[in-house]
Amino acid sequence: MSGILLILFVFILISFLYLQGSGFETARLNSMVFAGGIAFLNIIVSFLILQVIIDFPQDRFNKYFFGSMAVRLILLIVIILTVLKNAEVIDFVFITALIILHFSMQIWEVFFLNMKLNRKQTA
Repeated sequence: MSGILLILFVFILISFLYLQGSGFETARLNSMVFAGGIAFLNIIVSFLILQVIIDFPQDRFNKYFFGSMAVRLILLIVIILTVLKNAEVIDFVFITALIILHFSMQIWEVFFLNMKLNRKQTA
């Protein structure tokens, strides 16, 4: 979890510097806040799901893990479209920040999962 906090800290720092250069324009600020919030909630849900299914047998684990990924991806698409349609955001800034955060956190999720599974096998 500390890796996620590090990613968020770096994101907040970079966002602050970016927004400072733009005079904290509302649409840019909204874009960064929505992107950060959505990515953070997505990874928290992922970690909660992993905590529940980590001890399942492999076939059941795979089914639930990949099923939850599909559901989260569909929900993510719906949320993104809702934000783009209803919120005052700059589309490019919002999507770019969200993609960078999403992939950074997915990489961390893979490391986290690998660490948990390795511990489980050695125990």
